[in-house]
Amino acid sequence: MEKKRFIFVFKAAVLVLLGILCLCGSSLAPAGSGSLITLSGANFRQFETAFDNDVQVPRLVLLVSPT
Repeated sequence: MEKKRFIFVFKAAVLVLLGILCLCGSSLAPAGSGSLITLSGANFRQFETAFDNDVQVPRLVLLVSPT
């Protein structure tokens, strides 16, 4: 019984630590790529320009929604 409880507490602690790391960790982009930005209506034109700059390079757009 103690072993199962330890495993449960350990898994819960790991999940909490991963959550904190995701929320508080820095948003670093890989070397050689542009900086990360949060897309909004105010900077959408900047996003379009950056996306359309080089048609020979594969691009990825990731849309994340809380719902």
